[in-house]
Amino acid sequence: MSNSSTANSIQQFNSIRSKRTQ
Repeated sequence: MSNSSTANSIQQFNSIRSKRTQ
């Protein structure tokens, strides 16, 4: 299943969002 890859992509997306919010 590609669930792990999706979770990894979401984590990177959230990480970038947090940095931009700060």
